[in-house]
Amino acid sequence: MKNLVKTINSLREDEQIKVMYNGEEYFIQCLLEFNTGGKSMSMYKKSNYGSYQSMNIDKITNKYISLYTYDMFGNRNTAKIKIADISIPEEVETEQTL
Repeated sequence: MKNLVKTINSLREDEQIKVMYNGEEYFIQCLLEFNTGGKSMSMYKKSNYGSYQSMNIDKITNKYISLYTYDMFGNRNTAKIKIADISIPEEVETEQTL
């Protein structure tokens, strides 16, 4: 799983990778790279209705990805997913976002 963390951390601005989590297709995307070396990243999926659902990535460790988002009332919602539960489909390499 260190390879997955390394792959995610190596994403450059406007790059994304397709991942599978709980049998569903998601994308992890690097939105911005800061001069300080930090990155703004998100994880999203396309819903059945054509819209997108996403959460910002707060932290990535060798065990978990910590995610957060804010609802329309400013309440912070968080989630933590296990790295072990995420896989990268073999046929997909790093790709540019549209």
